[in-house]
Amino acid sequence: MSRYAMERLMRAYRRTNLVCLQDDKLSTLFSDYHWPPVRTRLVEHGIVKVEDRATSGRPKQFLRSRFLPGQIMAGRVGRPGTDPRIRAYWEALSASAA
Repeated sequence: MSRYAMERLMRAYRRTNLVCLQDDKLSTLFSDYHWPPVRTRLVEHGIVKVEDRATSGRPKQFLRSRFLPGQIMAGRVGRPGTDPRIRAYWEALSASAA
């Protein structure tokens, strides 16, 4: 699931740098029981930043990516020159899946 979650999230980041956690198109991703640990690790490793933003209704939470989608996914295969935060994120994700 973690790989699937990351691929879906990266597709969203190819369109915009802010992803709303209440986005209807991503609701299946954000409601999946695998999502909370993925989100926690993304924030802990500095891959994304949580932002509360005013909207036309109630404020909503957004995730702002700090890296390009290609950079984040390159860390999965351990490409040379990968930012240490991205490498640490993928290592933590792999360790938790084992």
